[in-house]
Amino acid sequence: MKQTERVNEWLKKRRSIYFFLPNGPYGRPFDNQYYFDEVKELEDGFIIHFTDGLALRFNGEVTILESEDKLIIEDFRVCEFECRGIIQSRYDYGHVSLC
Repeated sequence: MKQTERVNEWLKKRRSIYFFLPNGPYGRPFDNQYYFDEVKELEDGFIIHFTDGLALRFNGEVTILESEDKLIIEDFRVCEFECRGIIQSRYDYGHVSLC
């Protein structure tokens, strides 16, 4: 199963999610909920779009783990967090947890 298919399958089972970036939560966990729009395959990775203009872009071959009710994405070369097309943060370490 491709990375995008696995992420898409996991996200489709949830009504909404919140997420933790490598440096901590975005917003207030449990209070701020985000709605998944699409997962799109890119030339060197994939991007997850949320309905409010947020996106997580992963470059490189990643490792995807499911732990309890979380999807953990790690081993990326670069992860970019975007808000309305503008990169807010860039990470080359750690992991992202979708909850």
